[in-house]
Amino acid sequence: MFRLNNMELEFLSPSEYYDIILYQNKYQIIAKDEGMDSILIGISGNGAVFYLDTEESEDKYASYLASNAEIFRKEIALFQHFIKNRPLNETEELLKQFADSFRQQMLSLDQNAFSDSENYWSVIAEELEYGVI
Repeated sequence: MFRLNNMELEFLSPSEYYDIILYQNKYQIIAKDEGMDSILIGISGNGAVFYLDTEESEDKYASYLASNAEIFRKEIALFQHFIKNRPLNETEELLKQFADSFRQQMLSLDQNAFSDSENYWSVIAEELEYGVI
């Protein structure tokens, strides 16, 4: 079990992997949020990893996480490190520096991590900067 922001990720064993189609794209599901059946982690046909919200509503979406599963594992470790080392004195300047450092280190893992403002890590970095998480 891995904690990723507000998710409790349960990684499936390879024998439990299954495929879904979301917005005409096929994803192999490798993990799910223990608390919400509609939140999944899937690998697309090109090997990229996506956060998937399959809620039966207009809010359904796929958000880029990583270029491959190994990078995703490293991103989880980096995120957990940052959460454990969050500044105690949360001034605007410290939070901005903290978020900027997170962005730089995340980019060293995956140049596409912030290629879109809706990417998973783009949203997380913004939340770090504003002290939301």
